[in-house]
Amino acid sequence: LRQTVGASWDALGRMTTFVEGDPKTELGAPAETYRYAADGFRWLRAGADGKATLTLRDAQGRPLAEYVVARGALGPTLSREYVHALGQVVAERTWTGGTQTTTYHHRDHLGSLRVATDAAGAHADAHDYYPFGGEMGPVASSSRKKFTGHERDEETGLDYMLARYHSPALGRFLSVDPGMDVQPENPQSWNVYNYVRNNPVNGTDPDGKVRKDKDGNVLFWNDGMSFERRKWTFDLPGGAKVLIEFRVRLGHIEADDGTAIVASQVAGKPRVTLSAPGEETATGDMSLLPGWDVSTNCIGTAFADGQVWIQPDQVPALISHDGYVETQSPAVGDVGVYREGSSAKHAVQVTGVSDAGAVTAVRSKNGGTPVVTAPPGPGPGTAWPVEGAEPPSYYTKPKEKKQ
Repeated sequence: LRQTVGASWDALGRMTTFVEGDPKTELGAPAETYRYAADGFRWLRAGADGKATLTLRDAQGRPLAEYVVARGALGPTLSREYVHALGQVVAERTWTGGTQTTTYHHRDHLGSLRVATDAAGAHADAHDYYPFGGEMGPVASSSRKKFTGHERDEETGLDYMLARYHSPALGRFLSVDPGMDVQPENPQSWNVYNYVRNNPVNGTDPDGKVRKDKDGNVLFWNDGMSFERRKWTFDLPGGAKVLIEFRVRLGHIEADDGTAIVASQVAGKPRVTLSAPGEETATGDMSLLPGWDVSTNCIGTAFADGQVWIQPDQVPALISHDGYVETQSPAVGDVGVYREGSSAKHAVQVTGVSDAGAVTAVRSKNGGTPVVTAPPGPGPGTAWPVEGAEPPSYYTKPKEKKQ
């Protein structure tokens, strides 16, 4: 039984040392020391024996190769290479005393290593896990990519999950969730140290911040703010699906981890691109989740071509954020907003203007399919209100800001 004395972290919340020992008799000594590259991923793991492991990673933090530097050695020695396919490690090549060994990985629905076979197809080892990743009995294995496909440090028993470390023995992370994946209405999310909201048989955490379900769907959660909550799935190349629960904010969609979701129309079909800073994450056609209404409303129809649902109280911020200016000479493509006092009640998109500058047709949605209508229109709450109602205010984007 390991008795942890403590650990230390740097200013960015990354663990730099892990200390263990019997607190009754000793203060303990660092079992491992860690160092991180500029991209935040771990590149060095050094043990108390003086041996250091250097890890070469790709842009997503996945290990490609490991080099070992022993105490007194003149330089690093290649010790392990990883072969990736479909987002998982499927094989490893290891070197021991100049001898190369290849093993093939067979993983379960969570991506955990269950069986390894050698190059001849013979059984090499098997792994069984408790729900939070602890192994059932000691298993001799050359592989470190174990529970849900993460690297397990044999000196400490911790799983390195990129943004933070997970303890299978505790069933908890050792530092707080840097993504602050908290929903006030879900008590399981209140503890920012817990692992996949205490549901480890149905979910994984690929980077210590974002959870996936057992089918590999990425789950982005809103932050409990009073924005309209919606769900979409995206069909990606190869048959994969990405599930996003999002909030509408300022007429745009934004996942709570900062991933931007930009909607557009491609060949008449809604299409969405998810992008993280500096890179494109995924692009795919949208399909609706059963039981969820993700259709647009009138404001979304007018401002976003029917691609998002925009709450009425977001209209002032949307107008300011997207650079709209009020105009007395509306043109095709401009937006008309009907108000009741200061609150937006209805919005339309201008589709026709006469030679005299009068609006002759608008695209309007009033609970059904958006339609193009002309005055006098269908009545209250639509493009042309009944006599005595306030006239609309028209807004346009400067040409250099139009998309």
